[in-house]
Amino acid sequence: MQISIPIPIQPPKVVSFTVPNQPVVYRERAVFNKAKGYIMSYLESRARAHRDLVRKYADTAMQGAAPITGDVRLSVAFFMQIPDSASKARKEALEGAYCVSHNGDRTNLLKLCEDALKGIVMVDDEQVVDGQTAKFWSKTPRTEIRVEALGTDRPGLEPRIKEAQ
Repeated sequence: MQISIPIPIQPPKVVSFTVPNQPVVYRERAVFNKAKGYIMSYLESRARAHRDLVRKYADTAMQGAAPITGDVRLSVAFFMQIPDSASKARKEALEGAYCVSHNGDRTNLLKLCEDALKGIVMVDDEQVVDGQTAKFWSKTPRTEIRVEALGTDRPGLEPRIKEAQ
């Protein structure tokens, strides 16, 4: 009998994918647990569902490869849905323009993506040393994510790969 040991696929240099859904802001809520006597925080259900969707697309993009262990550059473009209440002329004018709205700030949108990529594309979100983030208006809401390995391995991250899996 022959036993085959799967060989992990090397991490890619660049991972790019698109999540076809309205971007969602990272929101935690604090709740006092009377039974345990302390405050607990939890991720809102809508944010949790979007995080899981990003994880699904990230996993597909990785194609079974191991997470990147070195420093990474994370570039994310958030395409927010143009409001239905906007006139046709206004919708045409807004398409592709920078989104300045109450849809959540850029850092909270980015945090949800970083947390979703943790353990799949990169070992930990502390690996992000460079990046770019922008919000745009669009008729087709989506999130475009690009993670690029910068080539500097970080010693000590290898044990975390096993913990994350």
